[in-house]
Amino acid sequence: MGILNKSFSQKKLNPFAVAGLSAAIALAVGCSSSDPDKGSAQSTTSLSGTAIDGYIVGATVYLDLNDNGQRNAGEPSALTDKDGFFTTAKDGTDYCASGVTSALARHCLKASSIGEEVIIRSYGGFDIFTGEPFDGSLSSRISVGVDGIVENKIISPLTSMLTDASESERTQILSAYGLLEDDLDRDFLDAGSFDADTVNAAITFHKVVSLFSEVFDEHYEAIGTENGFPDSANSLIYKELAIQMGNSKLDSTKLGNAYDAAEIAIRDLYTGSDETVPQAIASNRTTTIANAAKILSLVINAMPTNMVFGDAQSRVVAVEMVVKKMIDGAADVDDAISDAEDITTDASNLYANLNGADIDFSALTEVDYSLGPDFNIIDIDLTGAIPLTELADKQLFINHAQDSDGISGSAHFFFSADESGTAGTLDACLKYQDSNDVRVEETEGTLIDGTWFAIDDNRLVLTLEGSFDITLISKGVDNGNAEYSLSYGGETISWLSDNATGLIADGDDGFVSAQPTSNAECVTLLTPPPS
Repeated sequence: MGILNKSFSQKKLNPFAVAGLSAAIALAVGCSSSDPDKGSAQSTTSLSGTAIDGYIVGATVYLDLNDNGQRNAGEPSALTDKDGFFTTAKDGTDYCASGVTSALARHCLKASSIGEEVIIRSYGGFDIFTGEPFDGSLSSRISVGVDGIVENKIISPLTSMLTDASESERTQILSAYGLLEDDLDRDFLDAGSFDADTVNAAITFHKVVSLFSEVFDEHYEAIGTENGFPDSANSLIYKELAIQMGNSKLDSTKLGNAYDAAEIAIRDLYTGSDETVPQAIASNRTTTIANAAKILSLVINAMPTNMVFGDAQSRVVAVEMVVKKMIDGAADVDDAISDAEDITTDASNLYANLNGADIDFSALTEVDYSLGPDFNIIDIDLTGAIPLTELADKQLFINHAQDSDGISGSAHFFFSADESGTAGTLDACLKYQDSNDVRVEETEGTLIDGTWFAIDDNRLVLTLEGSFDITLISKGVDNGNAEYSLSYGGETISWLSDNATGLIADGDDGFVSAQPTSNAECVTLLTPPPS
């Protein structure tokens, strides 16, 4: 069907495009053989660990049993918890233990047989260091001991760089960045085991890959949407960077060579497929490589190897701001770099230089910085937004008029809470139309179910039809309107609520008193009355 991992293309404050949520519709009305199923085979081995860029919350972690970079049917998966952990929580809770609630079991990753080694991949979720949705994917090649136990594994940009590296490449990369094998399983963002060299390398790798992937994923549309293509270009980019690295750190020449090699590898995927290979990228190459080279320098200056733990979060956020600006094609990237390199700069200058980049400043207001810029001076009013930990009997309605791509649709979510009040079930009516793509199933209204759990008052993870994980973030209030963003597979759109869109409670305009129980009732709900 080719729609399951189709990313959102809308930018900040545009209405929500239901194309992203059509992943759930595809499940409800029929989908391709590459789609993940709801369960897995009888499981005997559990695998525990942490997804780190910052800690990545609500990410889908799965075993890529056939090593194709794509989550396929039968490949076991789990969600990372509020701290970025899976299978075993930070406090030691065993999510795979017998008798755990369904809310806890969603964080359990286990498999019946995985051989002597397996690749674990993650995608989606959001980085609690920056408050931003996580772009792309991470991976780690895991060796299984004779006891069959796999625990405390780290999935990070460092392990991603080494996933497909040869032994000699692995040795050279670690040596070039002053790292040891033991550093790969170090929680390098934990206060007790913080390591500036490891953070520096991890941020460098991920931001370079993010810049390259942004170009490739947008241009080569089969990535993430078609059988035989990975969920993102990240794995291919990491592989080519590792090949180019040699025994010294990345530089402009190595970046250019890796970019070209990754594009060739992507184009090779079209061979034998039914997809028409696009023209090679020309216009973005020079700018993308130049920006990546600037990131190499920025990380060295903004995140030096003598950086202390108290500085780490603000410096990661500063680098993230610059990367967002590069992706948005802003004209004053160099000014933003200067501000980010001077970590004592007034936070309002960093904020002003964003020019609308989609940064979650509501998250930053909760960060306690002992050193570095004081982001708390940014004025964000959270009082008008409904806390996402209080969703019992709340509703969310989103509408998207037909856009230039011929896509239109709407969605209405109904939330119920369990005894915790911070998690529960949901029902959703989804409508999707695509006038330009005859391959995609359309619907005037489809009823699906799902679950949700709140990370905190401002972050929510939705799981639709047991398989598709989406993050919802409340970004506070802007001129009296609540702002929200939705992320699927690392891509994000944001919108401002009004009487027609946003979270609504009983008594509010747009509240539906009776939840639909069939597709027909969803059609009625989502069909506007004649004018």
